[in-house]
Amino acid sequence: MAANPVIEIASDGLSARSHWLSPGAAGSNSSAAWIWGTFYVDYVKEDGRWRIAHSNLVPVFRNRYETSWAQAPDHGTVRGVLAAQPDEPSTLYKPYNEAKKQPDMFAGHPPLPQP
Repeated sequence: MAANPVIEIASDGLSARSHWLSPGAAGSNSSAAWIWGTFYVDYVKEDGRWRIAHSNLVPVFRNRYETSWAQAPDHGTVRGVLAAQPDEPSTLYKPYNEAKKQPDMFAGHPPLPQP
């Protein structure tokens, strides 16, 4: 699920960049989790059709469904349905407990699209 998009099309009309907020969730037969974050998507126009060139989800908040996020001791940990290991360390994701100590929790994220 994605909401509140900011989409800017380049002046040549051949590429675009967007920023979407995602109050999302993931689940399997054994577990479920909230995964809230930001999608950064780059587009290119090919043969008159828009196509996704790059898509990146930067989770800001992860929490197991069965535990209140107000009481969860493990905000941002990777377990259960979130246990997929990345190819390399993330340069953007910060666990909720770490991010909430910063005045700007989006510091270090890609900039918003510019007109």
